[in-house]
Amino acid sequence: MSGLSAMTEVVSRQKSDKSKPKTPTKTQLLKKCDATFSKIIRSRGCCEICGSTEALQCAHGFSRRYRATRYEAQQCWCLCRGCHYRFTVRPLHWDEWMRERMGPDLYHDMRIEALIGPNPDLTETLARLRAELDLIESEIA
Repeated sequence: MSGLSAMTEVVSRQKSDKSKPKTPTKTQLLKKCDATFSKIIRSRGCCEICGSTEALQCAHGFSRRYRATRYEAQQCWCLCRGCHYRFTVRPLHWDEWMRERMGPDLYHDMRIEALIGPNPDLTETLARLRAELDLIESEIA
C-alpha cells in the first residue's frame, strides 16, 4: 500500500467516525443525572428548614455513594447552603431530622434500598429525570 492510499484510508476512517454519535461515559451520565436531579429538587423553591430562597442545594438523606437511592426524591431535600452545611458537619442531627421528616417506615425502607438495592441504569434514569424536569418547567411557565 502506498503512503498516499494509507493516508486516504486514515482520513476516510476519521470522517466516518465523526458521523457516529458517541456514547456518553458512565461519568458523563452520572454528571448529567446529578445536574438534572438537582434542578428537580431545587425547583421546590425554598429551603425546607429556614425558608430561604438563596443558594439552594440538593441535600441527600443517604449519601450519593448509594446509587440505588441517589435519584430518589423521597430522600432528598431542598436546603440553602447554610442549612446544608450545618447538617453536613452534624451528621447525627441530620439523621434525626431526616427520620422525623420521613417517618420510621419510609426511613427504614429507603435505608435498606440504599444498602442493598441495585444500581440504576443511568441512560434510563437520565431520560426519566429529563421528562420529570420538563414537566415541572412546563407547569411553571
